[in-house]
Amino acid sequence: MSTAPTEQSKAPEATPVVPLTVPSVTAARQRRLALGWLAALLLLVVIAGASVAIGARDLPLSQVWAALLDRESSDAGTLVWESRMPRTVIGLLAGLGLGVSGALIQAVTRNPLPTPAFWASRPAQPSRWPLPWAS
Repeated sequence: MSTAPTEQSKAPEATPVVPLTVPSVTAARQRRLALGWLAALLLLVVIAGASVAIGARDLPLSQVWAALLDRESSDAGTLVWESRMPRTVIGLLAGLGLGVSGALIQAVTRNPLPTPAFWASRPAQPSRWPLPWAS
């Protein structure tokens, strides 16, 4: 007698498990992403610089720059370091906090970002997005 398994006694073959893979990011997409982050960072620096440079009292940019670099005890240095810098830092921290809290709320509620369908508008009708209740 043969000990080889017959066709009926073979165990069914298991389906191979395909691991989940992350879609590959092309080099062009990585460059676009890096350029986007760089542009956002540059915009943040420009806005923060404008916040330090602009105020109720007019100061030339040369005095603002000198006050930032030297921390001199002149009126410009006092104005920049005791009034404008705290205002800028508080604004940046408030924006950071609002961004993080919004992202956390979206993650906790598993609510995706709104789509055009959510706002009752179509991409072909961009003028309707401010009025989602209008039909």
